[in-house]
Amino acid sequence: MIKRIVSHMPPGNLGSWLAICLLKALYPQAQIENIHPQEIPEEYFTRKDICLVDVGLRYEPELNNFDHHQNSELSSSVILVLKHFYPQVDTSARFLQAIDIIDRFGFKEAVKRGLVRGDSSTDEKRRVLLLMDITPQIATSVSQAIKFAAKMNASYESFIDFLYSLLSHTEEFQRAKEKRP
Repeated sequence: MIKRIVSHMPPGNLGSWLAICLLKALYPQAQIENIHPQEIPEEYFTRKDICLVDVGLRYEPELNNFDHHQNSELSSSVILVLKHFYPQVDTSARFLQAIDIIDRFGFKEAVKRGLVRGDSSTDEKRRVLLLMDITPQIATSVSQAIKFAAKMNASYESFIDFLYSLLSHTEEFQRAKEKRP
C-alpha cells in the first residue's frame, strides 16, 4: 500500500504529472509530496509505502522508485509507472510516445520525429493542466482518460484537448486557470 507519492517541485512536466495521477487513482489516500531532488531522505528509497516519481536517479520498481534520469535508455516515468501498475495499457500509443520523447529528449526532438505539431494552443492547455491539484477525483478522471486515449491511439494534441475538456468543469481546473499569468 503506497501512502506517499514523492516527485519534484511543480509544475514539473506532463509525464511526471500523469504518473502521479495514475498512482493517486490507485492509492487515493496517498499524500503527494513535492521535494527538491537533492533533498530526498535516504529512507525514501527503501520504504515500499513511498513511491518516488521522476526523482531519485533510481529505477527500482520492486521498491516503487520510478526515475529515468540516470539512463537515457529508460522510458519516462509515466511509461515506467504504466508498465508496472497498468500493464494492460498500450504504452506504444502515439500520445504516450510523444510525452516520453519530450521528457527524455526535448520538445524539438518530438517535433522532428513527427510526434507533435508544436502549436501554442496545445502548449497553453498543457500548462494549465500541470497547475491543477491532483485530487482523487482528478486522478481517476486522468487515469480513465489515459486508458481511453491509449486504446484509441490518440495523438498528443488530441489527448491534451480531451483531457483539457474533460477537466474544464472542475474547481481544480478553475483554480489552475487563475494561476496562469
